[in-house]
Amino acid sequence: MSRVKFDMSGKVILATGAVERVGRCVLLTAARAGADVAVTYCEGLGQEGFAESLIAEVEAMGRRCLVVPADNRKVSDLMHVMDEVERVYGRLDILVQNAGNVNVADTRKAT
Repeated sequence: MSRVKFDMSGKVILATGAVERVGRCVLLTAARAGADVAVTYCEGLGQEGFAESLIAEVEAMGRRCLVVPADNRKVSDLMHVMDEVERVYGRLDILVQNAGNVNVADTRKAT
């Protein structure tokens, strides 16, 4: 099986809520393809370790990784994220709206 190869050199990608699961995979793939990445995560949900390890993985590829804590339900937080992306990278090429809400519950009790 051959892999599709693509070049994202010089691109900047932001994925919201992407320090773990699918969003993390998107960012790592983009970094492997040459992009610098930015990511948001919601503080207080135990994701700080995932954020730190994402930074280490991306930087080990020779790319930059900006992590910005943000509540994606708050416009002021999102404006801050965009300000930080602009300050660090000077632009944004790709936005992946990945943030979502994961509720872990007993499905037998759901209505």
